[in-house]
Amino acid sequence: MKPLFEWYQHGIYGPELVIGLKTRPCSWGRCKFCSLSSEQTSTDITYEDVIRQASTAITSHIETVGTQLSKVSLYSGSSMFDDEILTDYGIMQVVKMVANRLKPKIISIESRPEHVEEREIYNVMKLCGPDIELEIAYGMEVFDYKVRQEELDKGLQWGDIHTLYSLLKPYNATSSNARVKTYAIFGVTKSMTGQRGVLDILRMRKYLSQIQHEYNVPTLLHINTMYLSDNDYGRQLRDEEWQPPDFSMLNHLVSPIDDMIGDLAYYLGVDDEGLALPGMSMKMTPNQKEAIKSFNFTQNPNVLLNPMKPV
Repeated sequence: MKPLFEWYQHGIYGPELVIGLKTRPCSWGRCKFCSLSSEQTSTDITYEDVIRQASTAITSHIETVGTQLSKVSLYSGSSMFDDEILTDYGIMQVVKMVANRLKPKIISIESRPEHVEEREIYNVMKLCGPDIELEIAYGMEVFDYKVRQEELDKGLQWGDIHTLYSLLKPYNATSSNARVKTYAIFGVTKSMTGQRGVLDILRMRKYLSQIQHEYNVPTLLHINTMYLSDNDYGRQLRDEEWQPPDFSMLNHLVSPIDDMIGDLAYYLGVDDEGLALPGMSMKMTPNQKEAIKSFNFTQNPNVLLNPMKPV
């Protein structure tokens, strides 16, 4: 069995391998915007199947690229720490394989925060050792609570986020061993593709800067641009004449703003992963694509202002 997806990207931390593992369906399974739920299987995938997928991806990477990686990110299209999706033993074996064979500086694991438990963090940290940092990734999608709950049916609560940070805080008491990645989606509703969407991202940035300062847990904000996939929500927005966000808005999402307690790290994700309906993802020139890659590595928002000119 092959993984859902695997690709290589370059961000602020350096070269990164992204692996999406096919697992049992998401136990929440209500997020209207999600394009990965249809990629899961209804059959009873075992933890051995998941381990074999990870091994296949790791072997393929070593044979084609080598082991020079700064980061490995693990996804499942659901939640890696959900006991209904993957057993503790299964996830520990995957982490152990990544740590021993690829030896990255950071291992990132995606999960809804409510599934992350203290024992799991402890066990993963023990496997990582002092030389590998652990990053927990989760999706907030939008800061506006009403939109997140009523329009998107995300189900994420503020308390879940604070609990996640509190679980990671002890591991940064003497050195930096734990971090968080938060996902946002720009343009996830028709009303969020313009200025309202920009303001929502800015509010999220301020909130995350405060919480990372409060708990001493460094935070990366990964901003994806919305695309419409062939599901009920995608077809609904298409019928409402939703339009993809414009490239010119990206600079506003990551430019410096006042009243922030320290800044975050950022990553702009604009790849529709081949799942978008025709014409329903952000339109970009090759120069604009290169500008986004440059920003992700340099964190300099000025490269987004005029993609024709180097900064």
